Amino acid sequence: YAKTKGHFGSIAGPIANRIRNAKVTIEGVDYFLDKNQGEHTLHGGFVGLGLREWKVIAHTSNSIDFEIKLEHLELGLPGKRTFKCRYSIIDPDTLAIDLSMSADQTTMCNLAPHPYFCLDQSGTVLNHELEIFADTYLNKDHEQLPTGEQYLVQGSVFDLRTKVKLENILVEAGQSFDHNFCFDTSQYPNAMMKPLARLSSPTSKIALSIHSNQRGLQVYTPHNLGEKNADSTVPNHRFPAICLEPQAWPDSPTFTQFPSILVPEGKSYQSLNHFNFQKIEP
Repeated sequence: YAKTKGHFGSIAGPIANRIRNAKVTIEGVDYFLDKNQGEHTLHGGFVGLGLREWKVIAHTSNSIDFEIKLEHLELGLPGKRTFKCRYSIIDPDTLAIDLSMSADQTTMCNLAPHPYFCLDQSGTVLNHELEIFADTYLNKDHEQLPTGEQYLVQGSVFDLRTKVKLENILVEAGQSFDHNFCFDTSQYPNAMMKPLARLSSPTSKIALSIHSNQRGLQVYTPHNLGEKNADSTVPNHRFPAICLEPQAWPDSPTFTQFPSILVPEGKSYQSLNHFNFQKIEP
């Protein structure tokens, strides 16, 4: 994935998603980030964490731990930072992706796993069914940046609280996704997992359920994945995959009404994410 632009299976960071005008303010000081998407920052910049090699620091029969370190002001943000990522199989059907960050001073962090899913061999997710257990989503502008407005999903094409066939949205309604769905965290302690979404394929009878302690879920449906690699046997269909990315809300530093991604000195950041695969019973 390091040679592509799609962040296939990467860990986006140190601040995933978009930051308006490539600038954040921490304790009254402005910090300037890479402008790698017009005037804005996407997924940490030109050489964000998703485009770097992480060091393997431990592994067992069912887990592997990675680490990467950044110096003060590297990728624009303050603090010497240590990022860790653990992939583990916690039961026969569940992949856990646990992310953490510690720093020697106050900084910001929003890490996001960036997996693409297609649950059958059709090469498209148009036949998949999607549920997202969120009552609201973030409005966005023509540059894919949040406007600061949080809208109710009720009565809109974004109401996925009961399962909807993706073809009905992506083709018939003409609505593709690159949107953040919001979850009410007032009833959850920070470390408690909660159900975010469920994706299923009636063809393969496979379902994927996502649980996380994160406040948002970025849903992205690429129309295609660019030119097919020469060594790939997978046809490049319309809407070949869907990204389901647990994370904080995008562009949080710009909007005081959004949940903060500030990590105070002496505190650590943690993102817990479970991807559970099940066979759909007849």
